[in-house]
Amino acid sequence: DLVTRTAEGRTVLLSTHQTEDVAMLCNHVIVMAGGRIRFEGTPAALTAQAAGRVWSGTERDPAARAGWRTGTGDFRNVGDPPEGARLLEPTLEDGYLLALDDSGSKAAA
Repeated sequence: DLVTRTAEGRTVLLSTHQTEDVAMLCNHVIVMAGGRIRFEGTPAALTAQAAGRVWSGTERDPAARAGWRTGTGDFRNVGDPPEGARLLEPTLEDGYLLALDDSGSKAAA
């Protein structure tokens, strides 16, 4: 609430790894890693770039760029899915993970 009130009519720089904070507070995001801009745009656009690239499986896919066990016991994998994979709705975190792995980044000014 403090950040939202402070931001009215101003630009606020928020540095966080908490994608929930970004989703609630930001209308424009820049993802940086290693001094390079990996993504710049809206949170919705960051989420959208993970569409078709998140899938569920009974094990972590070794070809996935990221993967972890969920509360249901399945694995959530992010990257280039294998044929026939059960695709999931992407989240902002999925887009963030893919942006960090993007090799086509540009140098930060």
